[in-house]
Amino acid sequence: MTSLKQAIDALEPIEGGWRGMVPENWLQGRTAYGGFSAALALHAAQKSDVDLPPLRSAQVSFIGPLSGDIVIRASRLRRGRNAAFVQADVESEAGLGLRATFVFMGAVASRVDHQSGSAPDFPMPGPETQTFRGHSAVAFSRNFDLLDR
Repeated sequence: MTSLKQAIDALEPIEGGWRGMVPENWLQGRTAYGGFSAALALHAAQKSDVDLPPLRSAQVSFIGPLSGDIVIRASRLRRGRNAAFVQADVESEAGLGLRATFVFMGAVASRVDHQSGSAPDFPMPGPETQTFRGHSAVAFSRNFDLLDR
């Protein structure tokens, strides 16, 4: 089973991007799990420019199936004093499968205060907490440690 880190570490730098492959355990049917594809696009975007501020937003469009050999390309759309816009495409033999636009931006002081609700107060899992690895019918879900709560 190939972890996300192993898949990213296996990416081969090429002219203008990266070459890699979608491991079997990251497929859901005939295409890669969307979170896997988006993570590869983000990795390429982060490597495409130096000293990027923190990621603030992402728009990810899943256009077609991604499987087998893939190529990931990222390019700067615009870089200002505080914000950088980067586009990343992931392609396979079938063509363009994913296009993402990432916005990296430093914090900006604001007088606007958005109060949001708080997350439920669940205790952190301890060493004795039982986890399970997805469902056998959904191969990519076995890449995650899940809690039964």
